[in-house]
Amino acid sequence: MCTESEINCNMTINQDLNVNLSFYNRYTDEIIGDYMGQINLDSFEGKGDKLPDLISIDLGDSDWPGGDYFFLHRSIYDGKSVMSLFFAGSGNGIFDLLADIHNFEYAPEEILFEKITEEKSQLKPLEDKEFYAVYWGTGPDGKSLWLDEVQWTPTEEYDPDALYPSRMTLYHDDFPESALYGIAKESMSNILGNPMYAGEVYFVQTDKDGNIIDFEDAAYRQYIETINEP
Repeated sequence: MCTESEINCNMTINQDLNVNLSFYNRYTDEIIGDYMGQINLDSFEGKGDKLPDLISIDLGDSDWPGGDYFFLHRSIYDGKSVMSLFFAGSGNGIFDLLADIHNFEYAPEEILFEKITEEKSQLKPLEDKEFYAVYWGTGPDGKSLWLDEVQWTPTEEYDPDALYPSRMTLYHDDFPESALYGIAKESMSNILGNPMYAGEVYFVQTDKDGNIIDFEDAAYRQYIETINEP
């Protein structure tokens, strides 16, 4: 599972939809909690062909409620498939255990799970282009980035009547596959010297060889452009 919290979770689901959720501290390997339950699949009311399904986690008599979540396939990269869960209920859910209570942080809005599938993307790096992309990870050489081109669609205002969490509609992805991009030598230290977060949207510019020459956090770039407007 991908999370910037110190707490991670391994989720195992068998063919009978029995689920095991094991939470642990990724730095100390301390077990935070181990839970067994059942997965139930449902469809969100009014869902269309491209809208995600609903996954419900029933933990039986556990002190923690499982919760209801939208799930969405995000991308494939480096032989792995990424799925996102978004809390669809109210109150508490089992993934509240991911909250970094020592730093007074809440559970993440988007919960990213990775599964090793050995799937290979057929996409090639875009050459001499500016675009938005989601960063998923670093290549084996430590000098390349797995990126998935997307249509970035941030909302300006909070909509209390929105069908889905805002994080879920942050971008639209026509081809949920990532390509491995090299970084131009002259941009290497600048790009790799900044923190990068899996699942976040970045503004990307490539040269004629498909190497990255500009890589900026999309939201921060938009903020800078806004405050510099006349």
